[in-house]
Amino acid sequence: MITDRWLNRFSANILAEPKSITQWPTLQSQQTHTGQWIKREQQHSLFSKEALIKLEHAHEEAHIIAQTLLLKYQSGEIDTAREGPRELQSAFDKMRAVLEAM
Repeated sequence: MITDRWLNRFSANILAEPKSITQWPTLQSQQTHTGQWIKREQQHSLFSKEALIKLEHAHEEAHIIAQTLLLKYQSGEIDTAREGPRELQSAFDKMRAVLEAM
């Protein structure tokens, strides 16, 4: 799943030394593959509106957590940021549960 790849890349960066990171995954939820897919599906009505709203909220929550972790990392709170992938994984698990229920 594309979200797993995104999560793995983000988590690897958080655990890496700052100088070794060449690129972070996209942090704007609407610009990711998942965000674009949600937008397309909202127009096509293949899934219930309620399910897509739940998925969109879960997806945005994951990106808010990621943005917060990145800000901590970039401001020198590296150890604090490195504690965050568990919370991020939990947000992705919620998103996966919504997808599976669709």
